[in-house]
Amino acid sequence: WVDKASSALASNLIRERSIGKGDVVALSGEPCSGFAVAQLATWKAGACSVVLAPSHPPNELDYVLKDSGAKLILQGKKLNLATTLPI
Repeated sequence: WVDKASSALASNLIRERSIGKGDVVALSGEPCSGFAVAQLATWKAGACSVVLAPSHPPNELDYVLKDSGAKLILQGKKLNLATTLPI
């Protein structure tokens, strides 16, 4: 199921969010299976990712986002992928 879910998300990232080679996607959420799906989907789309740890202070998260040039944040309480935020 991980392969199918990550392929579907990768397709969405490419078509709906214009994510591709050289782009950066930020992943935010508690460790869960959805996190693995999001990571794999990001790679399948040709992008790389940065992890935003919810336990880090807001100023550190802001720094990581700005420094990485992330184009999109995939986030969720358990990273169920229901919420995506363009940057």
